[in-house]
Amino acid sequence: MNSLVKLKVFLFSLILLFSGGFSWFFVKLHAGYTMPVEFSIFYRNMGSSLFIFILMTLLGKWKIFKLGKEEWKIILKVSFFYYFLYFMGSYYGSKFLAAGIVAFISSTKTIFVELFLSIKEKHKPSRTIIISAFIGAIGIAMMSRANMKISNLTPMELLFGICFAFIAPVSNSVSYVTIKTNPAKKNLNNFTLAAYGAFIGSLLVLIFAICKYKTIVPMPLDSKYLIGWCYLAFGASGLITVIAYYLIDKIGPSKTTMMSLAHSPTALLLSVLFMNYKLDLLTTIGMCFCVIALYFGLKYKQNKAN
Repeated sequence: MNSLVKLKVFLFSLILLFSGGFSWFFVKLHAGYTMPVEFSIFYRNMGSSLFIFILMTLLGKWKIFKLGKEEWKIILKVSFFYYFLYFMGSYYGSKFLAAGIVAFISSTKTIFVELFLSIKEKHKPSRTIIISAFIGAIGIAMMSRANMKISNLTPMELLFGICFAFIAPVSNSVSYVTIKTNPAKKNLNNFTLAAYGAFIGSLLVLIFAICKYKTIVPMPLDSKYLIGWCYLAFGASGLITVIAYYLIDKIGPSKTTMMSLAHSPTALLLSVLFMNYKLDLLTTIGMCFCVIALYFGLKYKQNKAN
């Protein structure tokens, strides 16, 4: 690896390290608008799909005419489980919970993936994954309890927030296992999967929203919303995806995935700085529990891959 590549890896690693936190911050910001969250999801995913389509054209990554029936099955499953259910759970969870807490809950995907794989492959989950799940549950419970006091939530609102937020890692895990265990994935590049997944997923959300609200709500044109939309559509779901693929190619998937440990603390810090969220002792201890749980889960995945 020459010096220029090393510099790129260093800079891209810094971007990836903290980008996830900003994503959750803007998701929380958008969830706070009076506009139904379904339309925020639609505008985000439609924007990201168009961005990736343009990127695919520039990089010559088009494969639409080479996709078979099995490849389209993968795309449709990812569209539903990730681009529809995952985003619905994330945004609705963010209406009730702090950005950092939803981010931590979403990060438990690593643990859920191993649990689902153990069920699919019919073997007992490892002791490390069970301990990680237990530690993570304690951490999330502590942070959620603090969130209820700080944000003056009722127990029912807290329960709704947690249930919606957990839809995200569960559906994301199903999407991941679907891709991992299907041999047809080798015929799909990541750009194709992301572009068509986001496009079809955005249409599913739009159909759901129209059936629910009987109208289409236009995007708010105030600066805060537009900055958040640009970051989420073109940054988080666009450029950051490309950066992640670059780092996976240069330093491997295990080291790249480890950077997600910083996403949740960053989101929580941004909530403290810009949303007047109070960081108390219970939240801090809960956050430490969650980071430890995620670290052991990611470390187990890393050792398993090696």
